[in-house]
Amino acid sequence: MEEKKPNIILKRERELRGWSQQTVAERVQTTEQVVCRWESGRHKPNRYFQTQLCQLFGKSAEELGFMDKVVFSKGEREKGTPVLGRRGRPLDLRISPTDEQNSTFSTEDTREAVGELEEALSVNLSDPINRRTLFAQLLGISPTLFALDGYSISSFANAVSVLAEASSPSIDEKTLITFENVTENCWLLLRYDGLLTVEQLLPIYLQSFAFFAQKPSRYQERVASIVAQGYMLQGLVSVLNSDSAGGEKCCKQAVFFARLAKDRNLEAAALKHLATKFLDNGHPLWTLQTFQEVLPFVKDISPLLRGRTYLGLALAYARIHQKNDALYYLDLAHDSFPKNPESDESFSFADCHTSSLHHYGGLIHIEFAQFERAHDMFVQVEELPTRSTIPERTRIEIMNCQAETSLALRDVRSSCDLIEKSITGALKLKSDKRYHDALALYKQARLLWPQDRHMKDLADLFTR
Repeated sequence: MEEKKPNIILKRERELRGWSQQTVAERVQTTEQVVCRWESGRHKPNRYFQTQLCQLFGKSAEELGFMDKVVFSKGEREKGTPVLGRRGRPLDLRISPTDEQNSTFSTEDTREAVGELEEALSVNLSDPINRRTLFAQLLGISPTLFALDGYSISSFANAVSVLAEASSPSIDEKTLITFENVTENCWLLLRYDGLLTVEQLLPIYLQSFAFFAQKPSRYQERVASIVAQGYMLQGLVSVLNSDSAGGEKCCKQAVFFARLAKDRNLEAAALKHLATKFLDNGHPLWTLQTFQEVLPFVKDISPLLRGRTYLGLALAYARIHQKNDALYYLDLAHDSFPKNPESDESFSFADCHTSSLHHYGGLIHIEFAQFERAHDMFVQVEELPTRSTIPERTRIEIMNCQAETSLALRDVRSSCDLIEKSITGALKLKSDKRYHDALALYKQARLLWPQDRHMKDLADLFTR
């Protein structure tokens, strides 16, 4: 076994800046005890924390005394733009089929990653769900068993360790079920305010599973399904952290693995996520082309995804000012959407809801300067009987769209109220993108009503 040596370089870099271990811990979102273990050599930071520390100190992995190098794909090295995570920190979640040695974590790395995650969650997790119940849900086990048998998130580490320790790589049914439950519950967490939790969970297993998904086996399609959904989730996390380029890359990976899974619903969902990223980044033609890839098999996918595909086409056509085509696909979307989306077979990963009809309908009206109609569409979202199942990030996004129409209609009171709700929700969600969306709306409002007292009072909410 390799001798544990103190990381005097890491300690020196910290002390040169006059930082305490607690300061470093806060900046990389872990605990003082974890930083102490890193410096003493009792543990080595896993890749997730290595990338954060490299960004924090402005040094490479070698320069900070880590044995492992932070690995980026060839294209990323050429561009010098790694996929960024929370607050601009690089995250290395990609996999190269030719770099198998970089595709798995060692058992020790995995256990440490989980230990660090568990401690980080104890500091950062503000979700009202009890931590024990949360981990029980993530692992798909009863909270009662969790309490009686001493289950903890280390069970999660053991599941990954099985992959790392296997002399001939294989995945069994129990491991698959565990991570299928984890994936499903990551979608649930992201639906509310579990952004940070999902962001910390994905690096633990996604890269290892991406490696196994490319190896022929009896479980290959199910593993590929887990990975495809993992990259969809990571794409959403990237966007919420204002990393649009990283979101696109993750969604392209999702499409690849969805096709490997041979699941048409999953493929349509992955293409939908990718097309949406293109749209958000100002590429309506790419959006249109991507949604059109679904059309050859659109009759074979679930009603929810079919309706969502038509909605995407409608908005893409609206963005290129093709009104007739936009209205045609909007009608198709209304005809296709199921009455109870929650019962649709693809609901867990489709990431859409009845609210999508109102959301996209309103956006299409905005494209044609029909602001009053758009405003009415957005207002209807709050009147939906199932509004409690709308993801919080989506609810805030729709609220921002409604605020945009209020600004266009010069309604100062409505604008003020919506912007206040938007920034409050963004701060609770801890989403950099939603924060800046709200800030952009606020700046517009101040230009329109520079002397309005209520609008001025909102300034304090934008101090971070």
